Order: sequence, then structure tokens, then C-alpha cells
Amino acid sequence: MKPGPVRQRSARRSRAGSSVQAILTGVLTLVVAQLLLLTMAVEGFLGGRQRGLLAAAMVSAWCCVGACGLVRRLGPRRRD
Repeated sequence: MKPGPVRQRSARRSRAGSSVQAILTGVLTLVVAQLLLLTMAVEGFLGGRQRGLLAAAMVSAWCCVGACGLVRRLGPRRRD
């Protein structure tokens, strides 16, 4: 027996909700990592320590790019 259209829509919404939750979890993880790395970079700069400063700033920038890419996936989708 084939599932009805109501069940198909419900399953599709459930999968879409799971996708949104996964993407938002990834964004949250990247933003927290970015905050920690940026804090380390600023503390290093203010403390006069040059070691690891550029690396922390660059990884923080990549976290920002990754988070923006994930948020972009949340945009409107075509309906088939």
C-alpha cells in the first residue's frame, strides 16, 4: 500500500526540519569556535605575543566563511 499525500508531505517536512536543525547546529559550532579563536588572537595581540596570531585570525575567518555558507543553504528552495 502506498502512503497517501498527507503522509508524504509530513515526511518531507520532518526531513526538512532535521536538515535545518543540523545546519543551525553547525553554524552554532562554527560561531563559538570563531569567537574563541578571535578572542585568542586579540589577547595575543594585546599581550605582545606574535606567535600563532595570524593562524588564529585566519582560522577564525574561515569559520566565518563556513558559517555564512551554511546559512546560505537555509535560503528559499525550489519546490518540485
